[in-house]
Amino acid sequence: MTAALRVNVLWKYIFSEPARWLTGKAGELGWGLDDSSELLDAIYDIMQAVAADGRRLLDPAYDPFASFAAKYPEFAAWRAAHAKEELKAADGTSYPIHAMVLAEAREPTRAGNIQCEARVITLAEEMAEAALFAMRDPRRSISSMLVSQGGKFAVGADPGRNAATAGAHATNDRVESNFGCLDILMRMPKPEAQQLEYLRYQIEMRVLGLGWSEYATRWSSAADSRIGTVAHLTKLLEELIKGETARKRFPADSVSGLPTEAAPPQLAAGGSTQLGTLDADAVEVRSTTRFNSDELKRKAEAEVERRIAAGISDDTEWRQPEKAPAFDSALVGKRLEVLWKYADKDTNQPHMIWSTGRVEVEVLPAGAVLWAWDADPEFDEAAGEQWLFLLPKKWNPKTHKQVYSWRYDPRELGAVEAPTADPRRRQCRRDTEQ
Repeated sequence: MTAALRVNVLWKYIFSEPARWLTGKAGELGWGLDDSSELLDAIYDIMQAVAADGRRLLDPAYDPFASFAAKYPEFAAWRAAHAKEELKAADGTSYPIHAMVLAEAREPTRAGNIQCEARVITLAEEMAEAALFAMRDPRRSISSMLVSQGGKFAVGADPGRNAATAGAHATNDRVESNFGCLDILMRMPKPEAQQLEYLRYQIEMRVLGLGWSEYATRWSSAADSRIGTVAHLTKLLEELIKGETARKRFPADSVSGLPTEAAPPQLAAGGSTQLGTLDADAVEVRSTTRFNSDELKRKAEAEVERRIAAGISDDTEWRQPEKAPAFDSALVGKRLEVLWKYADKDTNQPHMIWSTGRVEVEVLPAGAVLWAWDADPEFDEAAGEQWLFLLPKKWNPKTHKQVYSWRYDPRELGAVEAPTADPRRRQCRRDTEQ
């Protein structure tokens, strides 16, 4: 923790605060797109220098923004004022707080700060490496603004562009202002309509979900204007929570305890007055409108089986662990399903199909595995293998399934039989041009 604090202080004063001041003043400085890209190139150079040797942050002579201070007098004036800014202690003594904190982070005098020197250097290098990885990612817009990455918006890529965009909000200064306004609005008291929506949700969750019908209420009343107001529903919710707390003293799922499953829905009788005595048909209808939890569960399980058989639901997805397995030797030999793109042989229409294979060799850094699949004569598919980068963020996705999404083969989760192959593969060819 001490090392992390030292590194964060170093980043704050050497890199983060100067960079944020410059981006926040881009419009006032009359920057164009090339000026903004020049700052990103400087940040990239900082990360490269620190990744190569974390001791650079400890060098008092290291000043990565010196050229910007020479070019922009406003920036130089801010740096000087910031370094001299003082904080008054309880005894009335004033200290140049920013300068003192930075000096202690770079050349510590306290034993604990000195003790963690090696960890400080390692953390600084790792943080810089992570930043470089993000900046080089072609999927991020930042790479398009870097000379080192050949970006189309890099300095000098378009000679006339800088003048054409001078004074524009080319960085995040306007965006941060908008976020600040949004934060203020979100901290304001909620309108009455939102309060009522929240209260109704909390009450219905217990009255309908847990079957506590004794707390049922109307949401409005023409005869009593107090019914359905914030005050009325707040008082009712307080009573509900008191009752809920009292039930916790009893064993779960007992008559007096908290239920362990949702109450089955029941058909409520209409509001009309009953005339005469119910005949046999009416009695039968009324009796069949009530059912217990076991009956509801049986019907739900039957519906799940129907949806799985129809291909609507995927039980393999449900059984996966929440987190992706670690990329280590324990993964070697495991069967994995990988989401692969197939193309229809006749129409060339793409299909995303789970294919099963096995991790063949030791896992390489960054999630690279050699994944091999067996020959499948039934689908006219030969055996093969391919190096894949399996990203943790693509582990067993519930939505937005992408090529190279991955998960365990059902046999790794206790299934006896191999997963059923997707019948569409008979008319498809594997698309290897990924």
